Amino acid sequence: MIATDQFKGVKGLVLCGGYSKRMGFDKSTIKYKGELLFLRLAEELNKTGLKTYISCREDQKHLQEVPYPSIVDSGGYKGPAMGLFSAMEKYPDDAWLAVPCDMPLLNQHLFKNLLNRRDPQKMATAYFTSHPKQEIIHPLPAIYETSIRELFKRELDAGNWSLRKILQKGDVNLIKPVQPDKLVNLNRPEDLNRV
Repeated sequence: MIATDQFKGVKGLVLCGGYSKRMGFDKSTIKYKGELLFLRLAEELNKTGLKTYISCREDQKHLQEVPYPSIVDSGGYKGPAMGLFSAMEKYPDDAWLAVPCDMPLLNQHLFKNLLNRRDPQKMATAYFTSHPKQEIIHPLPAIYETSIRELFKRELDAGNWSLRKILQKGDVNLIKPVQPDKLVNLNRPEDLNRV
């Protein structure tokens, strides 16, 4: 385990519980370079020294039989926010470096950059990219501190399941990514050919 204050009290979480409607099949079954993508991401998180968990739905039994402990979503489907909130509820004293299961180019360097630039006094530490008309917050990968849990609960209870919208309402440490080209999601079948 890495002994630094920036890493202290942080766990890793790979979010796999979505229904992948745009993709048309469970994204946790995506293979990248011959291995299951979610397992590769868990291994990259693990290399940073974080205790790593897999977030999944109750009916995703295959995800509960992998070498990483699983956290089953505690409520009805509400997207990645529900998976993250379930982890917060199960381990209320820990912050979470949350990663989606559909970003094949993420690596331990991006995770370590987030951890090294973490501000535990803020509600979260997240990447942002600048575009001509606006700055875009990337809700994943990001570190979610314990102080954001109440905001999560309020927003989920109000029907706001968007991580980006939740972050926009919080006090967030926004940092530029060291490798912005690695922040690529696989949302549709045609995206599989891009990476």
